[in-house]
Amino acid sequence: MHNNSVAKIYQLNIMRDSICLMKKNLPFSIACERNKEPILSVLKKYVLSNRKLLEIGHGTGQHAMYLSQELQVRWFASDLPNNNIILKNRLAQTNNPYLEEVFSLTIGEKPLDEQTNQKYDYLFTANTFHIMSEDLVRIFCEQAQSVLKKSAYLFIYGPFKFNGQFTSESNTKFDQILKSKNPLMGIRDFEYIKNLFAANHLSFVGLEQLPANNQLLIFQRN
Repeated sequence: MHNNSVAKIYQLNIMRDSICLMKKNLPFSIACERNKEPILSVLKKYVLSNRKLLEIGHGTGQHAMYLSQELQVRWFASDLPNNNIILKNRLAQTNNPYLEEVFSLTIGEKPLDEQTNQKYDYLFTANTFHIMSEDLVRIFCEQAQSVLKKSAYLFIYGPFKFNGQFTSESNTKFDQILKSKNPLMGIRDFEYIKNLFAANHLSFVGLEQLPANNQLLIFQRN
């Protein structure tokens, strides 16, 4: 099948799922629908079934619903209280035996380990670093290891700068839009994040280049 035909079918599937979800009165992110397969392809290399995974910042809950079932992993989803309502409503309409818990978590409110009360085999977060302030990103990097088991993996998806440079013109514009909404938001520097994690018992494993000028960073607790 030609690439153009595959792309058309993929877009039609996205539109179909979007219409289906909107009929259920559930918030829907086209971006989540578009990136869930590329993210899954990376996570499959590291995530084993029946292990415990914590997601910080589940948003609309689309990643939690899809990735947990595909990976058959015990998925614990956390976010701000208002966003938890979204995922709980989604769960009420679609059964998901792999989604273990939906609970409230706020970076910087209390130490992460006090908010989770357990340790996980994996930690996943998507499109959160650029909407958090730099101070909250620092807190996340300093405390992430406290909720991870020995040798556990951490996955961070989103756009990043490298050596202070944006990877595309679209990301430059996106950063400007973020800062116009809130000066504390913005695309973060990869080197800054890598060094923070290194100072807090998380070693850089590698990164995967994903569509739409996004990356998936992979770290491991040492």
